[in-house]
Amino acid sequence: MKPRLQLKPKNKVTVRTSMRLITVGAAFAVLVATGFFLYYNLGRSTDSIAGRETQLPGFGYRKPIEFNGSINRGNELLLNFPLLLSFKDKDLKHISSGGKVAHKRGFDIRITKKDGISLLPSSIESYNPTTGECNIWVLADSLISGKAPEMMLYYSNAALQSEPANLVWTDKFVSTWHLNKDFTGNGVKKLRATQVGTTDAEGKISGGKRFNNDNGDFAEYPFYEDLNLRNEYTISAWIFLEQVGRPQVIIGNHGDVPGGYSLYVDRQGNLNASFVTSSGKTINLDNIGGAEKLDVDKWQHVAVVYSLSAGKLQTFVNGISDRILLTKDAPAPTSSPMLIGKEKFTENSGFTGIIDEVKISSKMRSATWLSTEYFNQYNPFALYSLRNEEALQVDAVSLERNRQAMQQNANEQASSAQRMNNLKATKKEDEIAPNTISSSAQQMRDKMNNMRRVSKENTK
Repeated sequence: MKPRLQLKPKNKVTVRTSMRLITVGAAFAVLVATGFFLYYNLGRSTDSIAGRETQLPGFGYRKPIEFNGSINRGNELLLNFPLLLSFKDKDLKHISSGGKVAHKRGFDIRITKKDGISLLPSSIESYNPTTGECNIWVLADSLISGKAPEMMLYYSNAALQSEPANLVWTDKFVSTWHLNKDFTGNGVKKLRATQVGTTDAEGKISGGKRFNNDNGDFAEYPFYEDLNLRNEYTISAWIFLEQVGRPQVIIGNHGDVPGGYSLYVDRQGNLNASFVTSSGKTINLDNIGGAEKLDVDKWQHVAVVYSLSAGKLQTFVNGISDRILLTKDAPAPTSSPMLIGKEKFTENSGFTGIIDEVKISSKMRSATWLSTEYFNQYNPFALYSLRNEEALQVDAVSLERNRQAMQQNANEQASSAQRMNNLKATKKEDEIAPNTISSSAQQMRDKMNNMRRVSKENTK
């Protein structure tokens, strides 16, 4: 008789497997709980690695820029738009004046997108270290209709000793003249004037230049091929007109040969624009009615756009279309120089008043672009504000550089104070000097006094 097969009980295997599953499950639960704890307590902290990735390194402070609403004045998406930001804030003063900006020319001021790390190209037009007032041009990659921009302002970084590369005026801008300090144009090539009249004046944005036709004031620039605009262009400026009754050129390159273009105020006080074809034919808006008279003694934004493909020459005043001419003609190239404030070979064509922010681009800007440009620059202080300051974590190297900058500033102040004290002491000694004059000098003085007395008696 065959022996029966004896089967081992399964309960031991089942118990052992269950214990393993319980152990693994408990470990997983602990791991999840630990991960949640670390994320909740450390992952959201500004001390974490993720926190540091949301700020630019080396800066001591930043402030969110809060826009009151959309800057875009139309329904068109604007790309690569030079946006003017104007601020006056006590924290933007230089450290020597009680502020927190490390560089005396404001070179450690930077602008980013809302994320705090995406730098936007910027260019400082003016910075006052004692008041914290600054005008900064920022290249906004997009301005969406109906949506306010979102940006962040950084400052206090002593490691930055130079202005960032000027990448603001690169999208078809041939040149931009801020006319703040001099007549140098900003663009792919820095155009410098060879002949300058004018005097400094308060401009629409920081400084400007005052022209006087009676004094023959103008600025002339040597021939530059890129200024030969043919297929399309846009010219804009801020003007403060002080007289009317004769043609006054704002900017142009008409010469003694066919070709060139001009933006000017005509005899009737209207904004006008012209160009000359290769056959010598002058195209302008003389016969186009409906123009608004330009105001005297008031800042106005003026512009002209031309497009060969669209077949039009159109002017704008304060962002609003003024006059339009439909034409199939095109400006011819010229070898003449460019002038601001006068036409080269036309007498009595000089501008009388102040000119500021002249811009030339080899692109036809849209009506939305020009109305947005006017809106942004008319009263920029009213369009946005700086929110509460955020103190940032600064690495040890940057912290030491900032400390050294403050120490250097303190040393410069002490040295300046010492020079002033020495100057006062020298002046005081000069005031006392007549009482300690040498005998020979005293004899010379007596002799001169005697000669004056004799001369006076002879006159009698």
